[in-house]
Amino acid sequence: MSCETVSKRDQILRTAWRLFESQGYHATGINQIIKESGVPKGSFYHYFPEGKEGLAVEAIEAISEGISNKLDEVCTSQDDSVVAMAGMIRHIAQRLEETGYREGGPLTTVALETATTNERINEACQQAYGKLHGVLAGHLEEDGFTPDDAAELSTTILAGIEGGILFSRTFHSTRPMEQLARQLEETLTRQRNQAREQVT
Repeated sequence: MSCETVSKRDQILRTAWRLFESQGYHATGINQIIKESGVPKGSFYHYFPEGKEGLAVEAIEAISEGISNKLDEVCTSQDDSVVAMAGMIRHIAQRLEETGYREGGPLTTVALETATTNERINEACQQAYGKLHGVLAGHLEEDGFTPDDAAELSTTILAGIEGGILFSRTFHSTRPMEQLARQLEETLTRQRNQAREQVT
């Protein structure tokens, strides 16, 4: 596969996902994706013969892989996974503000919009969240939480992030995400310290 082929395909994926994230899956048409990506219509269908739905599924898989790898990298690079996760939330808040609250939650808009209207995309979103959940839980376990606690806390963290993104976009403010980061860091650190005290 040539560099040109990869470049065009990635260009379509990036453009589509930016539009899905900012204005929604249903509001985004193929013609708009083609126009803004600058890729000929024939090339679009060459790379994505299943049309917009197939493109959305591949975009979800790609963004999921990217976020999971980034989260794993950030948590691995720091001694304290809780601090790292709080930092990621603050980074999302910054991204929301920088884009006028149009971007910052790569899965949020599409997941909510297609939850009961498109089984294939919903399944892709489930797998994406499952991958993120696994990364979070794994690092929490490494940081001293029990497997059961790590699994439950990962669900709580993901739910908090998605709700925080919704609130931040609704109120055009990073405050919900900043509060989430602070509460997460304080609460989980305290819970982890208490668990360690019980062991010793």
